[in-house]
Amino acid sequence: MNRFIHVLGVVFVANTLLVTAALSKPAGRPKGTGSDCWLLTQLNPNSPYSHSQIALIGKEGIVISADDVKLFVPAPFKDVGIYNSSQKQYFIGPLKTWFGKYGALPFSKTHKYMAKGVRGKIGNVEADQYFMMQGQGKDARKLREVWATDVIEAERPVKEILQHLCGLPEGSVDGVPLRVMRLEGGRKEVLLNTLSVKRIPTPKGAFTQPSNYRRVESEITLMLNYGKQSALKDLLEGTTNSRK
Repeated sequence: MNRFIHVLGVVFVANTLLVTAALSKPAGRPKGTGSDCWLLTQLNPNSPYSHSQIALIGKEGIVISADDVKLFVPAPFKDVGIYNSSQKQYFIGPLKTWFGKYGALPFSKTHKYMAKGVRGKIGNVEADQYFMMQGQGKDARKLREVWATDVIEAERPVKEILQHLCGLPEGSVDGVPLRVMRLEGGRKEVLLNTLSVKRIPTPKGAFTQPSNYRRVESEITLMLNYGKQSALKDLLEGTTNSRK
């Protein structure tokens, strides 16, 4: 239950045409395009599928895709939708309610805090290192190592949503999280890792939510109908299960 949305809780695989087109584009802003978005290719070691996910970030919204499950947060970022292409079912509800159930608790309620580390590169972009801490002085413990980038141009609400989907309270880091690792007993467990960040022309229909799906009343119904696979549950509950 503590893998990603471990899809990111909302890790993912987009369709072949989208990935092929996106990866053929060089990093940087494409010339002559009226609309573009950011494509992140990511790994989720806990995913029961290919251990990969695709995240698209644009003015039109956020889309995270893993196998036959897609998470949509369309602009103006008030609602969240989960679509299961194998079951042809979907759930849509207020984002605020979603994060009330699955989002990261504020540090004020957990006594955790962030300590900034060094600056380096994750994938192909500059990023800052952070450590999620608990305790003070000799009792201070590192709980998570997080890398986030300010290279991705996105509105503040978008960055905060992506932070929540990675199990981080909004505003805990500057920018979009690219790597999240759990630190425990001297070991590092990778929860999310970004392999590449590219700015590409927005693929046609990339942010359009599917039609002809049967709506279910709650995300729990989708989870129950998804069988024994855990990807959807992880997607719904966030990458790092930061409430624990």
